[in-house]
Amino acid sequence: MKKAVEAIPNVRLSREREQRSWSQQELADQPGTTPVNVSRWERGLTTPSPYFRRKLCDLFGKTFQELGLVEDRADSRSEQARAEALPGQAVTTAPSTGIAPLWHVPHRRNPFFTGREAVLARLHETLTTERTAALTQPQAISGLGGIGKTQTALEYAYRYRSEYQAVCWVRADTRETLVSDLMAIADLLHLAGANEQDQSRVVEAVRCWLSEHDRWLLILDNADDLELVSEFLPTSGTGHILLTTRAQATGLLAHSIDLEQMEPEEGALFLLQRAK
Repeated sequence: MKKAVEAIPNVRLSREREQRSWSQQELADQPGTTPVNVSRWERGLTTPSPYFRRKLCDLFGKTFQELGLVEDRADSRSEQARAEALPGQAVTTAPSTGIAPLWHVPHRRNPFFTGREAVLARLHETLTTERTAALTQPQAISGLGGIGKTQTALEYAYRYRSEYQAVCWVRADTRETLVSDLMAIADLLHLAGANEQDQSRVVEAVRCWLSEHDRWLLILDNADDLELVSEFLPTSGTGHILLTTRAQATGLLAHSIDLEQMEPEEGALFLLQRAK
C-alpha cells in the first residue's frame, strides 16, 4: 500500500497573514472565500486555485513562490484539462479528502439572528413546493436599507444548506462585483475557461452550469438594479434563486416578500441576546 502524502503547512502564507494581524476570517473576506479554505491552504491540505492564487499575490504584493503557492504538476494537468473542455463543462479532477458540497458564502452565520421565522418558512415552502422541471421563480426579500434583508438571506443559506449541492453568494451591488463573484464561482466549479480574459464567456459558463444542474441556491445580495441582475440569471435549470433588494416592485423577475420591522417582542429578544 502507498503511504499517504503528509501535508506540509504553508508557513509563508500564514506568516504574511499574521504579520498583518489578520484572522483567517479577515483574510478570507478579501478575496471572497471562507476561513475554512484559508485554514486548509495554511495547513497544506489544499492549494488555492489559480483564481485565488492571483488574488492572494495581488493582496500581499508577493509572487507565487514567495507565498509558497508554486503550481504543481497535478495542477498543471488540471489546467490543461480545463483548457481542452467544452465551454460550461465542469472538469473532473482527482478527488481530495473530505470534499463537501460547494459552499461559497463569504459571511459567518450571525449567532444573534432573531425572529423572521415566518419569512424563512415562507421562503422555504415556496421554493421547495414550486420545484418542477423548469427553473423555480426567483424569490426576493424586499425592504428598506438596514432592515435585515442580508441577514435573513444568510440565515436561510445556513439553515437549509444540507438541501443543496451548491450554495453561491454573489454581491449584486454593481456590475463589477457581480462579474467578479461569478468568476470566482467559475473557478471553484473548475469550469472550462474559468481563467479566460473574456469575462462574458466566464459568466456564460456559470450560467450554463446552473442550467444543467440541480439542487443549487444562488443568492444575489443588494440586487437593487433589477434590470442589471436579470442579465445574469440562468434561464433554465432546477435550482433556487434568492435576491435581496430595496426595490419595491420586482415585476415578473421575482416573487417579492416584504421584510417589515421587527415585532416588539422580537426586538426585545434580540437586544437581550446581544447583551447576554
